[in-house]
Amino acid sequence: MGYKNIVFYDSLRGFYDNYEEGYLENFAKIADSSTNQGYIKADFKGGNKNDVAANIVRKTLSQNREATVIVMNYASRYITSLDKMEQSEIDSFTVLLQASLDAKDVKTESNGILKNLLVLITNKSNDIPAWFYLQNSNVKMITLSFPSKEERETLVKGPNFPSFFAGEIYLEDIIYYNEHFDELEKIQNKFAALTERFSFTEINGLRRLCKNEKIHIKDMCDIIDLYKYGIKENPWKSLDLESIRNAK
Repeated sequence: MGYKNIVFYDSLRGFYDNYEEGYLENFAKIADSSTNQGYIKADFKGGNKNDVAANIVRKTLSQNREATVIVMNYASRYITSLDKMEQSEIDSFTVLLQASLDAKDVKTESNGILKNLLVLITNKSNDIPAWFYLQNSNVKMITLSFPSKEERETLVKGPNFPSFFAGEIYLEDIIYYNEHFDELEKIQNKFAALTERFSFTEINGLRRLCKNEKIHIKDMCDIIDLYKYGIKENPWKSLDLESIRNAK
């Protein structure tokens, strides 16, 4: 969109560049900070110190030379308890609030206008102080819901489907399913149904596990039990049906 700096922050690593596009070095210049092994180290607590994260955020968002986005990841883990916040924690969130209010508009090279942005990613909105976001016209809340059935079907039926499997297994199995597409669609529909209320992250975890375990297409739904319960073998598949039929 024309942003010159897009950097991430968490309380363990400090500021970092998630895209390896050289954003961090440029960001360090406007933040008047130095990088160390690909990070700008900065504690979260202590809003009255120049080198803490909140003050770096305020400094970079209040400048109008380069359009900047700062994504503060794992924000639910920055403080010990909302009920008993330390003064240093209150100070840091207060500075972040000031930074959001003071964020400047920046003129881009194409003569457009972009606002410097602060994004906090939390598990729940009430993981951060309510006074930070309530009745603040500069704060917009976006809630990511679980993917719908249609979205899950798109994930498993679209171009990402081969990525669920080890390369040699997919090439071996797909020969059969290219001629038996109805069977493939049943497997995909079942997988989409069984992953109801799974997040995108969890479905991606299933994809990686399925590939790492070298699961075949016909068995891809079994990976859900392995992911949730650690159950690798399906006992129903080992039943001797003849013995059951002859049972007395």
